[in-house]
Amino acid sequence: MQLIPDPPGKIIDGQIFFEGENLLEKRAKDMQYIRGNEISMIFQEPMTALNPVYTIGDQIAEVLILHKAVGEVDKKEIKKYDIIGKRKQKKNLKKKSIKKAVDSLRMVQIPDPEKVAEQYPHELSGGMRQRAMIAMMLACNPKLLIADEPTTALDVTVQAQIIDLMKDMQRRTNAAIWLITHDLGVIAETCDKVGVMYAGYIVEFGDVQSIFDWPNHPYTRGLLKTIPKITKKRGKLDIIPGFVPNLITPPSGCRFHPRCKYATSECKKTPPPLVEVEKNHFVACHHYEDVKLSVISKYQQVKP
Repeated sequence: MQLIPDPPGKIIDGQIFFEGENLLEKRAKDMQYIRGNEISMIFQEPMTALNPVYTIGDQIAEVLILHKAVGEVDKKEIKKYDIIGKRKQKKNLKKKSIKKAVDSLRMVQIPDPEKVAEQYPHELSGGMRQRAMIAMMLACNPKLLIADEPTTALDVTVQAQIIDLMKDMQRRTNAAIWLITHDLGVIAETCDKVGVMYAGYIVEFGDVQSIFDWPNHPYTRGLLKTIPKITKKRGKLDIIPGFVPNLITPPSGCRFHPRCKYATSECKKTPPPLVEVEKNHFVACHHYEDVKLSVISKYQQVKP
């Protein structure tokens, strides 16, 4: 989305395709339309993502004015809205946007949305703030919604409500949701496909059932083994030995090799490619077959 300015943010290589077009080739003016209209983002902590000095309604209305209005209102009218904050837009545009903001709050099941639209972020609970953030991101009906740890700062009960809300919004708007999280329970309940990342690289990718039932990468398997299970009595939880590498000076070859029991000299020298080991199941590991055999032995109890 190119939200981080340079410096410190800088994309030095690669491509980012959205609907067949490389976003890195887009001008700043083009990205202004794509953000909000096509791609929106729910940030991790709504209290810091929301502006404390503006009401909830004003902040959602600003999204509509800056993004959605580009395609619905004459561009000359948009120029009368000062992005820096002087707010010189016409009163009818502001009124229309506030009404849509209230409708967005109602869509995410916030009670008394007219009142909430006039409140400031500090007047709302954590769950309400996150609902307001989701309403803001869905206001322009984007095609892709990036959710960055949307339930991290919430208690378990509110987490479940937000997850149900996001699933309901996805069904109603038909938007794709890209969920970034370390919570494997949320992934199992919410996602259709999963990409497991380690030290900046995708090490395994597939549908959620195959990833959880047949993990082919040592890191994926290590993550799943660390989950406590209430159905089994165990002693100490399994752990992944070692530490996450320093990404300024990452390990050579496979970045997971210092912590992997299957690592060989090949792993230390050559980064493994992402290969399709089964239909729509990809793994980046030189020795995924050894991992697969150990998984089969565990789950199917295959005798030697």
